[in-house]
Amino acid sequence: FKMKDSKDYRNFLLQLKYNRDELFLDNNEGYNTYNTYDTPDAKPLTFLFTDRSIYRPGQTVFFKGIVLKNDKNAGKSTIVPNYKTTIILRNANNQKLSELHVTGNDFGSFKGSFKLPEGILNGTFSLYDSVNNATESFNVEEYKRPKFFTEIEKPKGTYRLNDSIKVTGTAKAYAGNTIDGAKVKYRVVRKVRYPIWWEWGFYSRSKMSFPYGSNEETEITNGDVMTDAKGEFNITFKALPDESVDKKSQPIFYYEVSADVTDINGETRSGNTSVAVAYQMLQLAINIPDKINADSLKNLKITSTNLNDIFEKAKVNVTITKVKSPDKIFRERYWEMPDQFVMSKDEYSNYFPYDVYKDEDQVSKWLLGDKAFDKTDSTKEQGNWELGIRNLDAGWYKIVAVTKDKYGEEVKAEKYIQLINSSGNTPINDAIAVDVKRQTIEPGEKIEYAISTGFDNIWLIHALSKMNKTNSTTYQTITKNKAAAFSESAAEQDRGGMAMSYAFVQHNRIYKGGENFDIPWSNKELNITYATFRDKLLPGAIEKWTVKITGNKGEKVAAEMLAGMYDASLDQFKPHSWNRINIWPSLYNTISWEENGFEKVESEEHNNSEQVYVAAKEKSYDRLGVKNSNKDGESDSISFDFNSNGRPSGGYDLRVSGQASMAAPAMSMDSNGRLDETVVTSVSKRKE
Repeated sequence: FKMKDSKDYRNFLLQLKYNRDELFLDNNEGYNTYNTYDTPDAKPLTFLFTDRSIYRPGQTVFFKGIVLKNDKNAGKSTIVPNYKTTIILRNANNQKLSELHVTGNDFGSFKGSFKLPEGILNGTFSLYDSVNNATESFNVEEYKRPKFFTEIEKPKGTYRLNDSIKVTGTAKAYAGNTIDGAKVKYRVVRKVRYPIWWEWGFYSRSKMSFPYGSNEETEITNGDVMTDAKGEFNITFKALPDESVDKKSQPIFYYEVSADVTDINGETRSGNTSVAVAYQMLQLAINIPDKINADSLKNLKITSTNLNDIFEKAKVNVTITKVKSPDKIFRERYWEMPDQFVMSKDEYSNYFPYDVYKDEDQVSKWLLGDKAFDKTDSTKEQGNWELGIRNLDAGWYKIVAVTKDKYGEEVKAEKYIQLINSSGNTPINDAIAVDVKRQTIEPGEKIEYAISTGFDNIWLIHALSKMNKTNSTTYQTITKNKAAAFSESAAEQDRGGMAMSYAFVQHNRIYKGGENFDIPWSNKELNITYATFRDKLLPGAIEKWTVKITGNKGEKVAAEMLAGMYDASLDQFKPHSWNRINIWPSLYNTISWEENGFEKVESEEHNNSEQVYVAAKEKSYDRLGVKNSNKDGESDSISFDFNSNGRPSGGYDLRVSGQASMAAPAMSMDSNGRLDETVVTSVSKRKE
């Protein structure tokens, strides 16, 4: 059934009946209708660009604006010609400094400039469009233009701990000349990092701790050197390890090298790099998708690099071994794997035939079968590794790459992959498998995919979402060993993408997922080529560049281009760039499925324990109150506290009946700490 559209948020309870079966969901569900594509009152959007990101006071800011507007259904954007607005220049306190009235041209763009004032507070200034509130920020600072920059290269080759490592840095002027005779102050510090393994860090289900060892940075060395005639300088340090770190944890030590270079004019520029060293000097990587078609496995991509990600040629042995997958499909755990088992595996499987007993759902724990491939060869810089084997059967495989570094330490990389059969008629041991032929297509082409299951049969809910909101939902029964094929033609109105989602119930669990298909706005792309271009210029020389703009198929187009040139040395203070305008919509209103009634529910514990609170007995002490008359005839009251010796506190003396005029003696107390009856004849204040 379909709910009526409503912009109000409503709640409902769901009750389903079929023959004599009845299901009442006591979840209080809520829904409302909101069309994010429907924008009837869309305002024009202004994108502002400045020629730089940082200026000095008194310099001129050149800007350009491009104005667009989305149509009602947000299917496309159009330019707004002859747009009129006021651009306001604001200072660091967001106060108006100046304003400029502008009018856009036929291409929906306008331009202008402001001269920055001098003698005011520097900081973050901004340009503001008074019509649609668009803004663009930039910095105003009293900076000194950098004359040179410093770079430190990562060392090539492989190193081991306790080796002496040399890194080379360069001080070079933006004009192209080198900076010789400059003073260099350098510093090297060490930090420790650990590999992310399944039993550590966020990949752990049992513990959240890292191997023992200090994570604080430690200084290894520091010193001074000078740049040579080439503007180069060398820093040599010893790769000392942290002895408190266990070698078995395979730590990686990062030595961060920083250098401050000061030229003869007193200008200082800094550079830094990081050098990684470990007990193993080489690292291997197997780059291949986790799931691919069996007939597409023609080659692998295996790279060998040093710890600084620089290619290092190595002779590697690669094996591919079939993995024996279980003959049943397990349900996902709702809780962690226990550390103590009170049932045998057979007894547990008898009561819970679809649930995991221990770790039999983990691919890494499955037994290995026959070896399907074994080859030894040298790695290439691009990582290409030809297999030259026939098509392998669908299923799980383990790829292992093994080599040794130049010190004889073994280096290994492993990866599990799943091969699927494109025909979809090969038995699978997964709850569901989706085989997509192509994720990206053009209008006029077809989206094609097949859905198969390892269950005997499933009743699948299948939904397709489109840009034009003509979403469709279908229902289909899929049986084991027979995939269901789906096909959908893409039209021009589908640019922005399509999405497929599915859901089904099996063994009291919800299985859901989906795929996104990209149908790009390739018809809106422009090709920009340089007819003439020179990247080296002489100071003061006049240069002309010629640019050619065509459509995505080489056709002529009417276009306006914004080009800018700025001093690249200012990137040391604030990098300058223009963000790409993303004006063409993409699909985001897709159908998704919830697991109401099938989600995990945790038990509630009723704690009825009674707690008895013992209250401390309050202590109270006797007080003596005396009334007397003041000079106005009014009655005053004076209260006295007595210390543990029975004498009044606060510096008072009492004259007691039957006693001479003298400081009052200590009052007598009974065995319970109470004062005996006493007659006071006068009160006086002692002089301290």
